[in-house]
Amino acid sequence: MIGEISIRWAEPADYPLALRIWQKVYGADVFPEERMTPLAFHRFVIGFVGEVAGFAAIVCDYPTFWRGQVVPCAGIGAVATLPEFRGGGIGQQMMDGVVGLCREAGSEISSLYGFREPFYRKSGYEACGWRWQIRCPVDQLPKVGGDLVVREIDPADVRELDDCYRGFARRFNGSCERIEAHWSRRLGKKPPQIYAVGDPVEGYLWCNPHGFWNELEIGEMTWTSARGYENLLGLIRTLAINKGKVSWCEPPESSFARIYLDGLVEMSRHRPSMFAVLDPGALLERLEVDFGKFSFEFEGTTVGMGPRVEISKHQLIQALMGSPNLSEMVRWGEVKGDAGALAYLEMILSPMAVCCMEFF
Repeated sequence: MIGEISIRWAEPADYPLALRIWQKVYGADVFPEERMTPLAFHRFVIGFVGEVAGFAAIVCDYPTFWRGQVVPCAGIGAVATLPEFRGGGIGQQMMDGVVGLCREAGSEISSLYGFREPFYRKSGYEACGWRWQIRCPVDQLPKVGGDLVVREIDPADVRELDDCYRGFARRFNGSCERIEAHWSRRLGKKPPQIYAVGDPVEGYLWCNPHGFWNELEIGEMTWTSARGYENLLGLIRTLAINKGKVSWCEPPESSFARIYLDGLVEMSRHRPSMFAVLDPGALLERLEVDFGKFSFEFEGTTVGMGPRVEISKHQLIQALMGSPNLSEMVRWGEVKGDAGALAYLEMILSPMAVCCMEFF
């Protein structure tokens, strides 16, 4: 007989229980004991079936760029349910509980990368955006470059990249407004080599350019100008002179796809991100909307005081994030309702690219 299900924020005394769950699900090499000290922006969640700890997850505080603002976002990672508690809906109830904890803590949206998207859809998440992964033979790299100064950035001085990163990330929805701890987590325990172009910085990338005839993997690449982008491509050609291929990621509005795409270059969607709306009223208030022009139902509560719109919470998060956008859903008859209300919301919730730059 299954015992009562409960979930809460983990206390330090619960950390060994969470470690046991993560090691059984992901392996001790992925979750060694030293990972049991939460980072500055981490909180652990622990779930119980009766008296037995059977679920664990990590919630990351990722204040996220959204339509020109920064909103509180809970990034969910390391979701794990012990095998003996799978298949009967327990994991789903636990995930619903995580969403509830994040909402109570003040998060307005939540993000994650779903191993299986259908599982997370049941808890309100929906696909919103992705990164392009580009794999290019070295001899197919465009012969571009420029005269911007190139310099290596010591990982200890990574905050010199703040303005460039922020200028890049604000152009779309879904990326984190990084603090020191976010940068440290993103670079990892063995920081790569970081190169910046321009002074002030107009672009940067990082990689580990070791070996011969292997693939050069660019860990992160951002730019704030066309000149910065061209200089980064020129830098990649230099770094990859003894390689076979180069791979890197770009947001959906890919400069490479617009300008330099070649038939021998592979482009694929990489790690589609999922988002859930936790407090639609708070998000819409940030846009100073007129709540008298529309209304819709969200988890049993009416948002707005105007004409009715029929929109699910999955469609709502996509509309809020801007990709897929509300106009597409209205055009295909997926979102219905009062024409005036729909027209107003389409104006407010304009299309935007969505890209999460964090890996969690």
